[in-house]
Amino acid sequence: MSEHEKRSCFGIEALDETFFEKVLAAIYDCAVDPSGWEDALNLIRDQLDLSYLLLHFFRFPPGYPDVQPEGFVVGTQWDSIWLARLEPLLPSVPHFDRMRNTGIDEPATQLQFMSEQEFQATDFYSAWVKPQGLRDNCLTNIVARDNMLAMLSGASGQERDVISHKDVELMAKLSPHIRRALLISDLLDESRTQAMFQSRILDGLSVSVFLVGQSGQISYANAAGEALLSRATLVSGYNRRLSAVARVGARALSESILRACTGTDTAIGLWGNGIPLCGQEGEAGVAYVLPLGRSDKRHMLGNGMAAVAITTRNDTRLPEIEVLTALSGLTAAEARMALAISQGRSLEAVADDNAIALGTVRKHLKSAYEKTGARSQHALGAYINSLQVPISDKTTS
Repeated sequence: MSEHEKRSCFGIEALDETFFEKVLAAIYDCAVDPSGWEDALNLIRDQLDLSYLLLHFFRFPPGYPDVQPEGFVVGTQWDSIWLARLEPLLPSVPHFDRMRNTGIDEPATQLQFMSEQEFQATDFYSAWVKPQGLRDNCLTNIVARDNMLAMLSGASGQERDVISHKDVELMAKLSPHIRRALLISDLLDESRTQAMFQSRILDGLSVSVFLVGQSGQISYANAAGEALLSRATLVSGYNRRLSAVARVGARALSESILRACTGTDTAIGLWGNGIPLCGQEGEAGVAYVLPLGRSDKRHMLGNGMAAVAITTRNDTRLPEIEVLTALSGLTAAEARMALAISQGRSLEAVADDNAIALGTVRKHLKSAYEKTGARSQHALGAYINSLQVPISDKTTS
């Protein structure tokens, strides 16, 4: 009996909180030590009883395609020869474009789009899936931007059930945390993360880095951070307390820092994973908040504190849904529903637009009400519209 079957038999939830806290700690460690991705992926693979799990991350430079993209592919142990054969076969993967075009944090499985009998009749199944004893696969878009892509892909074996709703739910719950660790690691420059604990290394970074307590009290700021504070166009350091200048950004930043500094790694939820910062003089930036917690690697920066990385690089515009999750703590699906409601769409139209049941829309809205404190569709729409300012084109001009 597989571990997946054992969990089902004994009624152990796939979203086991003990596992979730353990895997989040491993994921967030990767923000400061990217060599840990394989261990983090192993934890997820074993929990879901998958055959393998791969994390793909690519950054496309301004000269692309003449200039090669940068990035990496890391995964759990699997036959490298078979994995090398996969890329040229991608065009033959049934419904691959549909899977790739799903929203961020919304995993798609192969058998979501076709029956298993239909899948087994395809050339791709005969050439690549069946010879390895595989059955189903799942793809999750982690980052989807003009200049950056990241996705998580994994496959299940023939000896276990097809990838279930619970499996998908866990992938969706982990996705924004993987994004946070990937993007912070990218900002900090992976080639120097091993030595970032030393002040001289932090001071050499062009990204502004702050170490703060739960009230935003700054215990350390690197040279770029001090320069950003001195300009006071995006963030303020009044009384050595870090705060955003813009109202919406200020609320999200303080809430994210508070959550990152208290409780476990899970407490931060979706908050602070790309907060747009609007400047008084047209300057724009993006903040990422990382809980330092009690991790052996991260606590060296400051146990019970948070690291805030701020970039003023304006090479891309953050996707609207991603911004709303960072500002409100809503999931991507909840944010999409709430955004549609704020635009005056009816529940029936929202269900039709997203090809989901009306009951699913109501479920997402109920959760959105609980998270935002809104008591009606009108109030939820007003709340979402109040967050629209940082997303508008004016802030990124």
